[in-house]
Amino acid sequence: IVPTHDLDFPWLVSAPTMRVPMDVSATPNAYLAFRAALQAVRKHNASEDQPIRSLLCPGLGTAIGQMHPDVCARQMRAAYDAVALGLAPRFGRLWDAKNRHLQQVSEI
Repeated sequence: IVPTHDLDFPWLVSAPTMRVPMDVSATPNAYLAFRAALQAVRKHNASEDQPIRSLLCPGLGTAIGQMHPDVCARQMRAAYDAVALGLAPRFGRLWDAKNRHLQQVSEI
């Protein structure tokens, strides 16, 4: 998170979905990037006098990354549920975790 010195948008949160331009359509990268952004905002708000009260975010990975918008939305919602609502899934078996991953990256 960096200051912008703009009164309307005082902070910029950077949470990239890829290191170099590439197809991330079959990855959990939108989830990971949005989760990182939300965690950074939470940490910022715990230590700064000027808290971030709202976060504008594009469809992560949906342009160069070729991720379908529905997949991105599902991943971003899962990140929000995990960080903001504390609803991170718990898995009893490795197979359950794998199925959750496949659900998050699938266009169906």
